[in-house]
Amino acid sequence: MRIVHILNYTWENGGASKVVYDLSLRHINAGHKVEIWSTEKEGFKPYISDKKLVVKSFKPGFLTKFFPLFSFSLWKSIKNGDFDIIHVHGMWNFGALASFLANLESKTVVTVHGTLHQNTFNGHTIKKGLFSFLFQKKFLKKVKGIQALHTNEAHEVESYLGYRPRQLRVIANGLPLNEMSLGNAAKNHNVLFMSRLAENKGLQLLLPAFKEVLKSLPSAKLIIAGPDFGMLAYVQNFISTHNLGQNISVAGTLSGKEKEKAQNEAMVFTLPSYSEGFSIAVLEAMQKGLVLLISDETGVSDKVEEYNAGIIVKHNIEDISDKLISLLTDEKLRVDCIRNAQILLQKHYDIDKIANEVLAMYKNQVITN
Repeated sequence: MRIVHILNYTWENGGASKVVYDLSLRHINAGHKVEIWSTEKEGFKPYISDKKLVVKSFKPGFLTKFFPLFSFSLWKSIKNGDFDIIHVHGMWNFGALASFLANLESKTVVTVHGTLHQNTFNGHTIKKGLFSFLFQKKFLKKVKGIQALHTNEAHEVESYLGYRPRQLRVIANGLPLNEMSLGNAAKNHNVLFMSRLAENKGLQLLLPAFKEVLKSLPSAKLIIAGPDFGMLAYVQNFISTHNLGQNISVAGTLSGKEKEKAQNEAMVFTLPSYSEGFSIAVLEAMQKGLVLLISDETGVSDKVEEYNAGIIVKHNIEDISDKLISLLTDEKLRVDCIRNAQILLQKHYDIDKIANEVLAMYKNQVITN
């Protein structure tokens, strides 16, 4: 089987790039041919490659700033390509439109990646309404498969289309679980936020909440890591205005050893998002033995709550600050959460199992767990 993934394949694109990379290697090892197609993006660093994996980068067209992945050369490759599966990641992008225009729905699988959450429509109602009317709903009706990353996202697909499509599958993201931590050794009060610095990630709640934490734990530190998607100026201004330079640091986009160092030096991982497709950063934090403090919008939140594998917070400053203090000061609570998180990862988020489920979707098979 020849499989082509289409997405913004960059470090800044976060978890989607990592999952596609991990899935691709497993499908290659199973005997399939896999390629990743992406457009070059100014200021963005391409995600890691592998000698087994073909990654093609296409020159963006003049509409790219308004229409993600728009490229004349990408269009030609999609239209004339010889492949069995074209896997489009995300919606509202040219990959989906090109597949529709080339009448390739019968070969196309779409992973939603949070793009139908109500929060993503804010400020784009007219544009996305037109997009939906002209092609996207017709496109989704005919595609080979639709992958929702969690149950709530499946409900978002149903709400968007007005019915539950027969080809909809709920298949989570996953991680290679060959390296598991039995608990983070950090004994400090370091808190790590690692995600895009975007409005929907909850930084406008986290920063004032952490300011309250410092009244009880003045030695606590917050590390904010990730690429700027519009909130860096807010973060820097908050730090400066409240004179918190000794307690809050901005690390930028981290990868490799720098990323691992930040994870190893933290006790708590936090992501109080308003909307999220499915956070790979949360899975990585569990794998590294950090304790979770997350909102109910991370994609994995329902399982974290079910397994008591972390703390779920409301979208308000007081709840975040109170629960942060509890986690930072209660060792038994942290140990219990870490132990439960390891069980949760092994049972539900092993990339080898996920890869088999995705392959079954490609083949129109159903795997029952």
